[in-house]
Amino acid sequence: MKTKNKIRNVSIILSIFEYVLMYGWLIIILFPFTWIISLALRNLEEVYTALFFPKHITFENFIYLFKGTFPYRNIEINFLNALKNSFFVTLISVTLILLVSILASYSFSKLKFFGKNALFYFSWHDDPCASSYVATT
Repeated sequence: MKTKNKIRNVSIILSIFEYVLMYGWLIIILFPFTWIISLALRNLEEVYTALFFPKHITFENFIYLFKGTFPYRNIEINFLNALKNSFFVTLISVTLILLVSILASYSFSKLKFFGKNALFYFSWHDDPCASSYVATT
């Protein structure tokens, strides 16, 4: 009976530690996004003075973005054109990746050929850090 209570207490402590760790990691991950949103909702004067929350929320930066001209810089940006180009490149990339993946998966599942296991292994295990590249790009 005493060991069950000890196990239960250790389980509760581990569960609390897991939640503290998860929420701490969540705060670390979400902080840059909230900082960017906070900066986007400020006017130019508040960017350097306010700490985290803007004193006066403004959407003028978004208006400048979609108009393409910024009054405090001599640059012109066609944001919607850049967004369209990004969407087009993504669509082409995803289509080609799906095409190659479907053909490769069919050949790995239905066909028998020399080196199939080695090729399958290296196609999935060639880079152990591949998942970390997504977060850093």
